[in-house]
Amino acid sequence: MNRNYFEKMTDGYFRKLDDGRMLFYPGGAIGRTGYVVDSAERERKLRVVMGRMIPGQMVGVFVLSIPAGFAGTYWFPESGLSVNQLAGLAVAALVLLAVVCWFGWMACCRHLTRGMEKAAIPNTAGIHFQRMGSTLNPKFVRFAKYYVIFFAVACLVVAVVQFNLFALLLGACMIPTAVIYWYMDRARTAPVEEDGDSTA
Repeated sequence: MNRNYFEKMTDGYFRKLDDGRMLFYPGGAIGRTGYVVDSAERERKLRVVMGRMIPGQMVGVFVLSIPAGFAGTYWFPESGLSVNQLAGLAVAALVLLAVVCWFGWMACCRHLTRGMEKAAIPNTAGIHFQRMGSTLNPKFVRFAKYYVIFFAVACLVVAVVQFNLFALLLGACMIPTAVIYWYMDRARTAPVEEDGDSTA
């Protein structure tokens, strides 16, 4: 049976080593420290929890973006701030929100890993994003990859030519997204490893 996008995202929190051990990564695809999953039952429970937390996190970000959008729309014209000043405030707010969300996420995951053995083996982000890409329409993934790359380059050119901080920040934010879509698009041309069979 085909597995959906969110199930593939959940896979990014797990990795099976060549020696048979299954690791759980609270930090997801970019996690540097894993925890040894000692039973199939624990893995099942972890997957259920993560399968609920991931969509919940996305919904939370969307809900928070609504008041932020209204604030920017109605407050900015009256604030007297330039676009560069507003961009600086927006980045500071996003960084603060990211830090708070990260610590909140890790606090939620801490009780899940209590008593589990640590393993300082980095996760495999590239394979995870390839698996995610294999669940999406390949034409959409290819279009999104080239669009994001073009958008990032255009923003960086504008930033350099006009010394525009807002364009620089947009371009910088697009670079990680372009890398993710590049890995997703590799699912068309490179074989994607089966779930749980990543190499150590």
